[in-house]
Amino acid sequence: MRAGLALLAALPLVAAAQATGGRDHDLTSGEPAAQALVQVDSGHRALVVTAGPFRLPAASASMAGMPHDMMGDTNLPVARFEWPLDTWVRGAQVKVVDGRGQPLPRQLLHHLTIENFDRRELVYPVAERLLSMGKETQDISLPRTVGIPMKAGQRLGVWVMWENDTGRELDSVFLRITLRWTAPNQVPRPINALPFHVDANLHVVGHNTFDVPPGGVSKIFEFTVPVGGHLLAASGHLHDHGVSLRLEDGETGKPLVTVTAKRDTEGHVLGVSRELLALRGQGPHLSARHRYRLVVRYDNPTADTLTDVMGIMGGLFAPDDIRRWPPINPQDSTYAADLRLLSPDQLPEGQAGAPAVVALDAMSHRSGTSGGRPVWRPVLLGSLSVVLTGFADEEIRIEVQRNGGPDARETGAEISHWSPPLALGIGAGLLGVGLGAHHPALARTGRDALVAMGVAGLLTTAVKIVVGRARPEANLGTDYFAPFRSPTHDNSFPSGHTSQAFSLAAVIAAHTRQPMLRFTVYGAAAVVGIARVAADRHFASDVVGGAILGTLVGRGVVHHFASGASRVGLAPMVAPGRVGLALNRRF
Repeated sequence: MRAGLALLAALPLVAAAQATGGRDHDLTSGEPAAQALVQVDSGHRALVVTAGPFRLPAASASMAGMPHDMMGDTNLPVARFEWPLDTWVRGAQVKVVDGRGQPLPRQLLHHLTIENFDRRELVYPVAERLLSMGKETQDISLPRTVGIPMKAGQRLGVWVMWENDTGRELDSVFLRITLRWTAPNQVPRPINALPFHVDANLHVVGHNTFDVPPGGVSKIFEFTVPVGGHLLAASGHLHDHGVSLRLEDGETGKPLVTVTAKRDTEGHVLGVSRELLALRGQGPHLSARHRYRLVVRYDNPTADTLTDVMGIMGGLFAPDDIRRWPPINPQDSTYAADLRLLSPDQLPEGQAGAPAVVALDAMSHRSGTSGGRPVWRPVLLGSLSVVLTGFADEEIRIEVQRNGGPDARETGAEISHWSPPLALGIGAGLLGVGLGAHHPALARTGRDALVAMGVAGLLTTAVKIVVGRARPEANLGTDYFAPFRSPTHDNSFPSGHTSQAFSLAAVIAAHTRQPMLRFTVYGAAAVVGIARVAADRHFASDVVGGAILGTLVGRGVVHHFASGASRVGLAPMVAPGRVGLALNRRF
């Protein structure tokens, strides 16, 4: 499990409060109820739920002091829908927008909860809280090595609590939720991880808030889990003056994980820390039927009692054997009470057809894009760069040969000689080390690099044949072209050494978040291009063309494999006791 979990540094996982009651009131008093549009965007591997419009009255002074779970008119059933396919959820984004699609303050959303009615929670025998997000919660993005497994047909429901403290009424408010999934045919398959949710004061029938007297309080909740597993990551949800959430062994008192609130000088909670527990190792192991304890700390520097506060820890839990995950028991009284409050029947149907607001419908997959970005822009800019550089080709060549002399030419030739085998060796080495060390990230980098260099080589050869530009050492000038006539080795545009080097650099840069490594690999590729000019084997515009071609190919290959777009794919396989390459075909 350790392999691949190092990418959890990209995990902005935060849990927020769950919906505390099944109120079916609408904020649009006297107006039609809000509707929900559910769209499947296969091109971006996302499911988009758009709900609205809502009318949010400004919170009055009396409402500002009212407990949230007493504000029935703000806790709304928003949408219900069925999950469309067997895959893994790996990301979530929530936006609040107006009728024109323009963003509104995220603080309008006190919390949002997505219920999965066909799977139960780990700690409680109630419907799974697949996702909870508060106003302080960042977008969620998991690495491809980890995902929340979902089955086609699982019934989901969305609940939201609004909190309009803007001082003015807001009309035509829309909620847009984007759930991203992993390619169903990904090899290796992601590690199955399920939501981990512990509330310090959960009452299925009643309020899950508590009071904090002057001076502060520690709220304690003890629990067991029905199946063992590793806690991969943890964060939480606290109200103002919250200090920390600590999970500890209930029998020994040993702390397992602590998340802390980020507060301003007045005690307002700005966010909650994220503990990425599987960066080194597998994360703390929770044993089945062992006693654990959640301890929530609040400060209260005022002379009054703080009311209506919450303490919830959430995260990701990888069960030892997901087949032992306890099923839903319809006869359980707690589950029955929870279902009465959060019944799917209270939720509006997802609507088919056109979206409620045309401006929100930006989900259609457009051709001519790469990773959601138009391809023609970098191609146009690259072509312009080649043309502009071409005007100075002869001057650059004369200057390099005059100032560099024989030594520069010899050095350039030496670098040119060793750069292709070195680039191929790096790609093969990354693939081999990744497979041998059971490190899927390295293996994927090596695979992408080898494929990108191969594709770049083929495209470079094809363009050389089509363009037929003479090399500088032929002394035929910068504008001599013999398309489809000159042998490939006599053709100059684009530089094959450079396209190979930049395709390798682009792949490595796409697989790392280290700015220094990106700078290093692109710098090394630039050295190869300069060496080709110094060796008098290419004009400067040849090198620019090769750099652009190699970069586009490298990025395209990475995106191609990451999106799972190919029907036939080659992927590194890392499994207990065996490593290798897997050839898979999607039907």
